[in-house]
Amino acid sequence: TRQLLESRDINFIINSVSLSLITSLQQIYNRTLLIQAIQENFHKLISYGCSITIIWVLSHVGILGNEEADAVAK
Repeated sequence: TRQLLESRDINFIINSVSLSLITSLQQIYNRTLLIQAIQENFHKLISYGCSITIIWVLSHVGILGNEEADAVAK
């Protein structure tokens, strides 16, 4: 995996309906272990030349496939 990441530029786009998650990821000091782990992995990916874009999605309504995914999740 590391060789793949180092050999080319990879762009990640992450869509999230959770504004609180996005806000937590932006905090430099966060005590939540899961958020810290995500931040560490983001930093590794960036050090390999990857870019990460996080987009806040207002809701799932009107996005192809999301209504079906919500129904399956329930």
